[in-house]
Amino acid sequence: MPRKNYQVFLTPDEMSILENIRKNGISSAKTIMHANILLNTNDSFPDKKKSNRELAEILGVSLPTINNVRRTYCEEGLEAALNRKTRLTPESMVKITGDFEAHVIATALSPPPKGYSKWNLRLLAEHCI
Repeated sequence: MPRKNYQVFLTPDEMSILENIRKNGISSAKTIMHANILLNTNDSFPDKKKSNRELAEILGVSLPTINNVRRTYCEEGLEAALNRKTRLTPESMVKITGDFEAHVIATALSPPPKGYSKWNLRLLAEHCI
C-alpha cells in the first residue's frame, strides 16, 4: 500500500513565524530543525521545495522524521509540529522515599554486624528490607 503524501501549504503568517524561529536561534535545536523541514517542504512554492530525500541529506535527519513532521503539521497544526507532545501518563512513581533513604544511610554509617568488617550491598539489603 503506498504511503500517503502529506502536502504542506504554509500561510504567510506561518512562514514568518517559522523564519523567526530559524533566524533567532533562541528555540531548541529540534524546533529549529522542524521549522527548517516545514519551510523547505512548503508546497505553496513548488520551485523552492526540496524532495524529502534531498532534505534528509542536507539536514542530517531520517526520511521518517521528515514524513512525521509533515504528517503532524497536516493533522494537528503548526504548534504540534514544532513542539513535543505533553505526556499523558505521569512519570513512574519513586520507589525509594526520603524516610527509607535516610534509614539506609543511617544503617550504612552505623557499625557493621558482628562477624563483618564493613557493610556491603547484600548486608544492607537484608538488614533494611
